[in-house]
Amino acid sequence: MKRLTLTASLILVLPLTSQADWTQISARDFTMQDPPVSESSVEKAEVDIMFDLQNRRTEAECAMAEKQQSPTFDAFYKKSGLFTAEEYAKIQRPLMQASSLASKISDSFKDHYHRPRPYSDYSRLRPCIPPPGGSKSYPSMHAAVSMTDACIMAAIFPERAQQILTYGDRLGTLRTVVGVHYPSDVAAGKILGEQICKALLADPSYTKLLPHN
Repeated sequence: MKRLTLTASLILVLPLTSQADWTQISARDFTMQDPPVSESSVEKAEVDIMFDLQNRRTEAECAMAEKQQSPTFDAFYKKSGLFTAEEYAKIQRPLMQASSLASKISDSFKDHYHRPRPYSDYSRLRPCIPPPGGSKSYPSMHAAVSMTDACIMAAIFPERAQQILTYGDRLGTLRTVVGVHYPSDVAAGKILGEQICKALLADPSYTKLLPHN
């Protein structure tokens, strides 16, 4: 990888066989590019970005991230102000289910890559939230879940799609701002989330769970 900019080619969705049950969608249905090599020039450039963000982040950003330590639909969106109470009640269950699936899939990739957290290898990086343990940096589960959910909700509420997607994107980026993920972790998580969303929206066994106007 020659640049930090990551494109949609990072993750390719493999053709799914006919899914009788959306819960059978798994990490096997996706491929992911390897993360930057440890201590490579690409990774060190990412650390420079993180150090700059560390020096500019706000207390409000840290407080927001601390409230979202568990990557759940409720943690991300219940108090987002994007939906009325009635709308939220209608989408909560299927979106919680999508979040759970995205968590499971991203965790499979985390187990495969075992990438150390950035603050474990670079002492100048200091997270402003309690640091997650273990070598499970790649990809970002928070980014995968927040983008899976945002993508599905954008389909449900197309008139607010851009606002929802922007909010979901920001939730993933926040993980780099607060010092617990490399930018490439977050980029991979976001793209994975988009692809999980596409797989779910293409599966009638899932879309029948969504509210329809």
